[in-house]
Amino acid sequence: MALVGNYKYPARIWEDENGIFQIRFDDLPEIQEQAENLDAALEKAKSCLGDAVADRIQNGQSLPSPSVMEEN
Repeated sequence: MALVGNYKYPARIWEDENGIFQIRFDDLPEIQEQAENLDAALEKAKSCLGDAVADRIQNGQSLPSPSVMEEN
């Protein structure tokens, strides 16, 4: 399925106590991924976001409005 549009949702990426990077999207709780390093986490976040949006559209589910993420 080809997506039309530009979908942007804030991601939370952090390194856990074991050195694994965790990836979460508050607006799309179905996304829970891991990566070995930050570069891989950023790429995986993009890929997972695309997959989650495509799945929701294909299944007739609504897309939430993107939340505004606070900067630390």
